[in-house]
Amino acid sequence: MYLINCFHTYKPLAMSERIIRIILSLPNILTIMTVTITVSDEIYQELISLRKHRNETDEEIIQELLDYMIDDEPLSDETLKAIIEAEEDIRAGRCRSLEEVMKELGINE
Repeated sequence: MYLINCFHTYKPLAMSERIIRIILSLPNILTIMTVTITVSDEIYQELISLRKHRNETDEEIIQELLDYMIDDEPLSDETLKAIIEAEEDIRAGRCRSLEEVMKELGINE
């Protein structure tokens, strides 16, 4: 097992107005939080294999994974509606298998 220390920077959110004014008056005030997680050898080796260079930190790799996982272009209302309709069609049996469609179109596998 490996312990991974990641540093997370954040600005405190819930504070009195006076404290917020004080913090905003100071240049670049950030709070650093250390988080330690336990991962298996297998997971840690996978994490290490994602390094682009040998000096890349665990935090940098995790940040890149998070950036990749977070969709900065969420689905539109129209797309979400289409997905819901498609799921309803599937549940109601209003769909055909790939094999059926290929047969209908005369496409051989």
